[in-house]
Amino acid sequence: FALVYLVLGYFLIKLINKGIRKLFKLGKKKFVNEKTIKNFVANFINVCLNIFLVLSFLSILGVSLTGVATIFSSAILAVGLSLQDVIGNFASGLIILTTKPFITGDYVNINNECEGEVTDVKFLATYLLTYDKQVVVVPNKTITNSIITNYSTYHLRRVVISVGVDYSCDIDKVKEVMISLTKDDPRISKDFKPSVVLSSFGEYSL
Repeated sequence: FALVYLVLGYFLIKLINKGIRKLFKLGKKKFVNEKTIKNFVANFINVCLNIFLVLSFLSILGVSLTGVATIFSSAILAVGLSLQDVIGNFASGLIILTTKPFITGDYVNINNECEGEVTDVKFLATYLLTYDKQVVVVPNKTITNSIITNYSTYHLRRVVISVGVDYSCDIDKVKEVMISLTKDDPRISKDFKPSVVLSSFGEYSL
């Protein structure tokens, strides 16, 4: 009976997990529409259900859960001391999900050391996809202790382009030509007028 219970429980958990993921995908509430939180919550529920299945399986077999609880307590203490960084990463993952410095799909820069599109936030790490299609795994603890630049928060971004021209050029003419180029570019907002300024005298160019 215990073995039948274990097998049926395993498939039932898979069915429940599938239903939860389907429900989150179709949910209308804001928090379930975010892929980051959806995956995190679904994985957490799946782990809890599997732990409950194993404990109830042992209970059916007649194993004393008091002894199991003692073993678990000792194991948790030992693991907690040896895996402080892991626990810190897990806690940082919860902080990221609650404070929301970014969500899945945002393009971020972490401490000017790595940048990319956020593809997933898991229990221990956040996954970034770089511009050249490489996956960077960043520990959550590192992210909470770093300066985060989120390029996707605001829909407009100021871009500074430095152009060098010869010393013999007519500066007013250069400004006129560069301003005219921006007028025909649909990517430039009409609400913010671009400006051209002479910023420095270089060794070989202005």
